[in-house]
Amino acid sequence: IREILGRSFEKDATLFQKRDYIGSTFSKEIATGAMWSVALALLLILVYVTFRFKMVFAIAAIAALVHDGSIVLGFIGTFQIEFNATAIAALLTILGYSINDTIVVFDRIRENTNLIRDLDRRQLINLSITQTLSRTLITSLTTLLAVIAIFIVSNGIIRDFAGNLIVGLVVGTYSSVFIASVIVMYWQNFTDKQKKIKQEEKISGFKTGIPKETKEKEVKDSAGTESTGTEDESAPQIQRKKKKKKKR
Repeated sequence: IREILGRSFEKDATLFQKRDYIGSTFSKEIATGAMWSVALALLLILVYVTFRFKMVFAIAAIAALVHDGSIVLGFIGTFQIEFNATAIAALLTILGYSINDTIVVFDRIRENTNLIRDLDRRQLINLSITQTLSRTLITSLTTLLAVIAIFIVSNGIIRDFAGNLIVGLVVGTYSSVFIASVIVMYWQNFTDKQKKIKQEEKISGFKTGIPKETKEKEVKDSAGTESTGTEDESAPQIQRKKKKKKKR
């Protein structure tokens, strides 16, 4: 390349600023560092969301982030984009942006749970999403406009970074609404049903799910005990009647 450029231009007209060579060892280190950095980020997010909300909210948030990261990695692999430190930075940026949007929705769900008592779980979460939807769309669109401008104007690794961010912003916006919130709703509905079943078991005095034959046997045993009790009670009366007849 230097010889060809030297023939076409003057000797000092070209300047080589950087030359990179990536071998198998270096690429392995990048992949390992990416996995550890993403795993550490997810762990810290899990701890933070559990401390601020509940474990169910943390699990839902992590599920949404895993979805976001998988989509971005699939985009990088599909279009054969170079996976380097810039791609790792884009992935972590997307995770941070997505969890911020999810926290806003979760915070509104928690506020409405304490304020509104006459709505069921589905209506409450739907109302919370509706109240935060305008904020989510405005924030995502303004950020997306800036990233699209960078993608159009720039080139090289900056353009790859912006392209990854565009995909991550779109995915992270809908995952907070359609994945994280839905997981919270179904999980809490399941726990409410389990609590209701346990309360009914305590009130009724027996556990649900006992076989029918066992119940019939218990009913027969109780009926036999009652009949035996009546016979025992009536025996002294019969003896008294016999004694009266003998006296006569």
